[in-house]
Amino acid sequence: MTDDKPSQSYLSCAAVARRLGLSRQRFWQLRKEGVFPGPQIDEDTGRPFYTEEQLELCMDLRNRNVGINGKIVLFYSARSTASLPAAPRKKKSKRREAKSRHQELIDSLKVIGMTGVTDAQIDSAISELFPNGKDSVNPGELVRAVFLYIQRKNSSA
Repeated sequence: MTDDKPSQSYLSCAAVARRLGLSRQRFWQLRKEGVFPGPQIDEDTGRPFYTEEQLELCMDLRNRNVGINGKIVLFYSARSTASLPAAPRKKKSKRREAKSRHQELIDSLKVIGMTGVTDAQIDSAISELFPNGKDSVNPGELVRAVFLYIQRKNSSA
């Protein structure tokens, strides 16, 4: 009984680079310089590939730090992800800001330059300016009236 499987296994260039602990780009750069042997080319597809023997030769060259061309090559060991500094994380506030009852109005006032407005100030303005409630008031008019009210209160204080 004959075995139809080829006796050699074939590796892509990326797989060889991975086994050598190099990036594909660095592997191809070293191959171009003559440090590593060139790949064989599949006649049908035109794709480059390496045999197990070529992989062993590449591994040996890497271990000896000498290329096929006879030049000395120093390989840096690959960085491990454990040695890289962790990206700084934003600390979450333990206490989330409570949403204001008037958050939309406060945001509108911030846009026109009034910061640090409190719910108490807005409640005071609304109760004095709109004794019947703010529901029937145009939102733009509400922002304008509250802005002017708080500005007058702050300038008189």
